[in-house]
Amino acid sequence: MMWDMKDGSISFLVDLLQMRMMRGRFICAIILDLIMNAVPLLRSAYFLRMLFVLMEAPSSSYSMQILLLVAICLSSVIHSLTFAGQYNCGAVAGARVRSGMLSLVFKKVLFQRSQNASVGKLVNLCANDGQRLYDAIQHGPFLFSVLPVIGATVYAGYLLGPWGIFGFVIFFAFIPFQILLSRLVFLYRQKAVPITEERVKLMSEIITAMKLVKMYAWEKPFARKIGG
Repeated sequence: MMWDMKDGSISFLVDLLQMRMMRGRFICAIILDLIMNAVPLLRSAYFLRMLFVLMEAPSSSYSMQILLLVAICLSSVIHSLTFAGQYNCGAVAGARVRSGMLSLVFKKVLFQRSQNASVGKLVNLCANDGQRLYDAIQHGPFLFSVLPVIGATVYAGYLLGPWGIFGFVIFFAFIPFQILLSRLVFLYRQKAVPITEERVKLMSEIITAMKLVKMYAWEKPFARKIGG
């Protein structure tokens, strides 16, 4: 980062600033995410099951069946509304943190006496790292979706026995595979970052000295260098 992270107090203040910028909206997104994942579980595990039981019963009440149908429709509406609200709260929180961090970087660059960072590094920091920070905060509330999944696993084991848990075992077995894929993406990105910085730096130098490049007809050599 552009600020000196060796100082523990500065690092703590930056983390505290991030929490203050996203605290309310992030907590709201977590609550909406829990509701969003709990409503389908309630709809499928209770409302739909009770509706099938009443439909098979010869002396069931039609009013109760209609009430269950209304509850199923309302649960679908609540699921859609909470998903939109959760996504919106996460997006706003991510945008606030990204803009705040980029403002800190911009002020640090303005007030820094010696500029030891290249243009490519600054562009990569503002574009890629800023977007990663935004994505992490926007999709962070989805981590709490594991709580309704655990509840669904317990209910499936209670209702169906070992076969109900078997499906969730397969679901959780893919988590290490996803972690491995994310690690591979991170490693490849780490290899691509220096190349991107060098290319942006070269393009900046070419645009700055465009008249000189045109005068000596260096277009093709520089084009081959940029192309790799």
